[in-house]
Amino acid sequence: MISIFDGRFPVWYTIIFIALAFVLGAVIGSFLNVVIIRAPRHEPISGAHNRSHCMSCGHQLNALDLVPIFSYIFLGGKCRYCREKISPRYWIVELVTAVTFTLSIMALGLSISLPMAFVLIAALVVASGTDIDTMEI
Repeated sequence: MISIFDGRFPVWYTIIFIALAFVLGAVIGSFLNVVIIRAPRHEPISGAHNRSHCMSCGHQLNALDLVPIFSYIFLGGKCRYCREKISPRYWIVELVTAVTFTLSIMALGLSISLPMAFVLIAALVVASGTDIDTMEI
């Protein structure tokens, strides 16, 4: 294991590693939201005809609408197109995933365990989110 805090790297490397883990976690969290919603309904997870859309008006979301965490804040928690309220669950899943990815890199450093931790976190987030939505795993 290579610790990011043991002095081998300059401080700004450590900051970059932590920031990248946070951003990666937020992006993965955004995808996990899609899995949490679509998997229990047996809908396709990805594909050219399965782009993210507003759950109220059905409008296909553009790139700016899909920026994890920040798009929710900038849009005031509402759809850009129909102004219907967006569930806070979306940014909560993104934030939880981002924070746990960040804590993982801080605890595990750059090790073979880190990708495995990321996969485990993703699986637990999907299982938890699906269970909260459907009350059955």
